Amino acid sequence: MGRGRSGPCVAASRIGGFMSIFFRALERAEQDRARRRPTTPSELASERSPVFSAENRKGLEQLKLLFDYSKFDIGLYTTVATIFAAAIAFQPAVFKFHRGFLSLAVVFICLAGMAAGIIASRCAHFTSWSELWRAKIGPFRWSCLKGESWAYVQHTCFGIALAAAVLSVLIGNGKWLPIVGCTP
Repeated sequence: MGRGRSGPCVAASRIGGFMSIFFRALERAEQDRARRRPTTPSELASERSPVFSAENRKGLEQLKLLFDYSKFDIGLYTTVATIFAAAIAFQPAVFKFHRGFLSLAVVFICLAGMAAGIIASRCAHFTSWSELWRAKIGPFRWSCLKGESWAYVQHTCFGIALAAAVLSVLIGNGKWLPIVGCTP
């Protein structure tokens, strides 16, 4: 019974089984697809020059680091703004502060978070951080500032927010009132 077999089973067993037929057909289809697909000049350059592809990988890694840094900043800004908002709402008994300056700090932290969000949201559209730094980006597809400028806006707003928070505590305690020239 087993010696007189013919058909697809015998043919498949002679050449390595059905799976090898499947993988050969898959390989041929992949080669045909590669021949039909047009290649861009950048793909050709990266295939010829391993240095170019290494630079691309380095730029992509730096972009990933920038994205992670922006996510960290957004989390930090959210935490600090929440603490300041809670302090404004509940007036802690441990120390006094100036509500106006602390409110100003919350506003500037929100602006810093917006700038970090703009940078983070655009990371997916570029292949390196230098491209992102040079490109004009903004909220809602509005291209108003370069990526590098948004980083400056982010850090400047956070610095102003920290200064306003410190002033809020100093003025709230009344130690610096004669120098500033205002009364609580």
